[in-house]
Amino acid sequence: MADVITRAADINYVCDAVNTLRTYLYEYSEDRFVKMQLQAAVAFKDVERITKKTIRLKELFFAKSADMFRFHKYNQLLSMEEWASLKFFTMNRDLLAMGMLKATADSIHAPLCNITDKLALKAAPKVFKNIQGYMGDRKLQFPDVLAVDLIKSCLEMKQLRDEVYCQIIKQLTENPNPTSVSRGWNLMLLCLHSFPPNGQFENFLECYIRDFAPEPRAKYIYKMHTTLYGGAKQVAPDVSELATILPTFPRKMKRNRQRTQPNLKQKSKLLRLLPRREAPRPPPRPHRRPHRRWTKLWSGSILTGKARSKVQFVSVTSRRRIKPEALKLIHWCGTKTWRAG
Repeated sequence: MADVITRAADINYVCDAVNTLRTYLYEYSEDRFVKMQLQAAVAFKDVERITKKTIRLKELFFAKSADMFRFHKYNQLLSMEEWASLKFFTMNRDLLAMGMLKATADSIHAPLCNITDKLALKAAPKVFKNIQGYMGDRKLQFPDVLAVDLIKSCLEMKQLRDEVYCQIIKQLTENPNPTSVSRGWNLMLLCLHSFPPNGQFENFLECYIRDFAPEPRAKYIYKMHTTLYGGAKQVAPDVSELATILPTFPRKMKRNRQRTQPNLKQKSKLLRLLPRREAPRPPPRPHRRPHRRWTKLWSGSILTGKARSKVQFVSVTSRRRIKPEALKLIHWCGTKTWRAG
């Protein structure tokens, strides 16, 4: 649009359309101009453009009033004292209240939000275990199955959706394990792909994502607004479909450019690619006379007593000392060994 106005000014072209464009671009505020673009996108039913213009409007809105939508200010969130009082027995209730919105390896005794549905109220502690199992904070088998089970529960119970988002934020807060944090954001993306937050919690969740999500944050925001416009999925994704939804989080580390020695598998692959050729044969060794000849002491009925225990192999070249009585019984046999009867 700015390019059209610039070209018209270069050739001194004036008409009503150019004046209208100049009014939209320079006299209207950005909020008003983006709203007009959004109305045009809705008229043409352009879903992608609707999503982009909605995200831009929210970005302008949060630039002015982001403090109103901090997560701890959500009005459906229970207070720390009220949440801690729901536990029947505890050794330190104040410590329990302080850890309401912090990552933990323990289970929770009550939901974090005000829930009126009895089924959702009963399912809240169970889905929290699924969140811990998927993130690795609790040792449970088949984490992908836990994520699919969590999404199914949220699709069936609408009041459980905001509770699940709050529980994920709880496990992401002050979590010392970077792998757990990475998998927590993966779970957040799976939930945003499957079901949107409710209307009251929408701005609080988007404000949290804009402040704390890993880069690129636009993927989370775009996925959220796509689901808000299109609605929740009818069926939870299969375990095999999770890999297609998730991006590569965490991002791949840069490869070490230092040359390293290839392992055995790499060596075998390289040798297969090389052309075959006969290895050079080593030069023949010069003939050498054996440096040591062995003899065998006689053994038999001639030796008696202590002399019989002295029967052994004797090296001629080593010049070992042999007792006089055994020296008479040596048979020189060259390089061969000969066992006497």
